[in-house]
Amino acid sequence: MQLPVDIHWPGNHRSGLLTTEHPSSSHGIPVLVFDGRPYDAGDLPSGCKVVVTWCKVRTGPVWELVERVLTARIFPVEIQVG
Repeated sequence: MQLPVDIHWPGNHRSGLLTTEHPSSSHGIPVLVFDGRPYDAGDLPSGCKVVVTWCKVRTGPVWELVERVLTARIFPVEIQVG
C-alpha cells in the first residue's frame, strides 16, 4: 500500500510516500520515503510535518494506512481536506 504525501518543514517542501511496501516497513507499519530513502521520525528536520490530502470518505484500505500512521504516532501528520 502506498499513499502520496507532501512533506513540509520551514523553508522546504518535498513529495514522498507513506508505504508498507518498503523493506524497512515491519509488521505493516508505514514508512515515510522521500528523496529515495526511508525516514524515521527522528530523521526528520525540526518542524517537519507530513501532509495527507484526503477528499474521500474515511474508509477503505488507503485510509487504513493513514489510520496506522495516526495510531502509531510515527510521524507528525496533518490531514487536509482536498
